[in-house]
Amino acid sequence: MIHPFWPGLDLSIAVVRGGIEARCTETLDRLDLSRRANSAARAELHRLDPTGEEERIAISLERKNYLTIDSEVAATDAEVYQGTSGAFAFVGQELIGMAITSDDPKRLVLMRSEEILMNVRRYLSEQGNAFAAETAPAPAQQEGGFALNLVSVSAPPISPEFDAQNVLGDGMYVFSPQRNAEIILRVESDDPVALSRIRIMSPQDNGYAVPRRVLILTDARLEGDGYSVWTRGEIPPDGKFDTGPMAIRNALWIKVMILSAWGSGDIAIGEISAQ
Repeated sequence: MIHPFWPGLDLSIAVVRGGIEARCTETLDRLDLSRRANSAARAELHRLDPTGEEERIAISLERKNYLTIDSEVAATDAEVYQGTSGAFAFVGQELIGMAITSDDPKRLVLMRSEEILMNVRRYLSEQGNAFAAETAPAPAQQEGGFALNLVSVSAPPISPEFDAQNVLGDGMYVFSPQRNAEIILRVESDDPVALSRIRIMSPQDNGYAVPRRVLILTDARLEGDGYSVWTRGEIPPDGKFDTGPMAIRNALWIKVMILSAWGSGDIAIGEISAQ
């Protein structure tokens, strides 16, 4: 993440990866307003209150400046307060601006959506590819002489420090129990590798549950749409699972499914390695 986007501009740029990537469906074109929205005198500020509940506050758009919009809370029983910065204002379904400052519970300044669109579009066209490449996790080298990348997980981590990427590096991947949680790994190259062994290590005595029943599937196709079961087993309570040497399976993709756990609560995985 880059924060702030540049000094004085209350905007961040981030690269989204893993299981949440498919859920990011908006495009920058959403910030390109219609004539009706541009001439509107009223809008709704969409924000989250301190408990995480959605809140919509009617606002009057008092004055449009070159970069910002001065606005006021329209209802007498509503106000803006600390934490409003970053909330978006909409005219119907069109996003017209983002709250950036407020010097009074009844007043706030919005950054115009056209300003966000212009600056972010220029940054992405000039530096976006380089930023994405620089921040991409390095593939993890395996004993078998190939490298693996984490593609996605179906269970989000309980917090950023327990990111799923940790299964190919240091730390832990910790997630809330869900039915048939999936971890999908891919070989770095487009050539299938000879896979013969999988190890899964889960730390003990840290307050998290150890995975129990596990199913491992592979796919040698580029598209990754033809998985077949390779092996299944049970991770011992000590958290150390090793298939041992198996009949070689050509693979580009590896899917690890956690079917159950020893105990209740959040589940932790320390490392997945292949040979």
